[in-house]
Amino acid sequence: MRRKITGITLVSILLILAGRAVVAAEEISALEVERFLLVEMEFSPTGAMRMWAAIEPAITDNRLQAALVLFFLERLDRVSGPIAIKEKIGLVITTALEDDLPVVLLIDEIHEGLARGIRLQLILRVITQQRKIISGVRDLLEARRIFITNTREEEGEVIFLPRERFDLVVMHIADALGIYLAAEGDPRHAAALYATAAERLVRLSEIEIIPTAIVELVLRRIDGEALSEIVVDVLDIDQD
Repeated sequence: MRRKITGITLVSILLILAGRAVVAAEEISALEVERFLLVEMEFSPTGAMRMWAAIEPAITDNRLQAALVLFFLERLDRVSGPIAIKEKIGLVITTALEDDLPVVLLIDEIHEGLARGIRLQLILRVITQQRKIISGVRDLLEARRIFITNTREEEGEVIFLPRERFDLVVMHIADALGIYLAAEGDPRHAAALYATAAERLVRLSEIEIIPTAIVELVLRRIDGEALSEIVVDVLDIDQD
């Protein structure tokens, strides 16, 4: 299911960097998202309320745009398939938001899968795996003392990044690792995993998506062995 083009779509990158969605007609409000999710979709009341509880603050904090969320929900609602699987797909996004993870990559994966007519069960499996990779990459950055600006007080060799930059770094490393695995790359090949992540970040610095200084700092802090641990854990491979 993984796309052959490099990484997150340009539309998604622009949505993150600009902090707004371009809407052809009128601006979409959070209330429209809430109404569609709670009234129009056939999710269980408990599941829908949990989703909205995670989505609403993300919209309020400009981590997600209402138009992007509504488009995603409408598209998921229209596709043929079991309601239970659709709800599970939505709940993957929910749990990621609850864990303070960036979710644009996951939404991108869902859109790609729907556009290609991929079975919902496979889409669910892919985004569940990708969510774990995103979580692992975020945890790795924090373990290497790279944090979101002003999220905590630390002493020592600490790097603070604005949230949009931090999220971009996390998502692009995770996306590169996911594509590597989809191409049947060896999850234990630490050097190849590091090269994969580095190539993606360097390319983004060259087109000024992520500043070169940030890329260099991140690449000095992470290593292939740690990336291998993430993907081996996600794939549930015996590490002995």
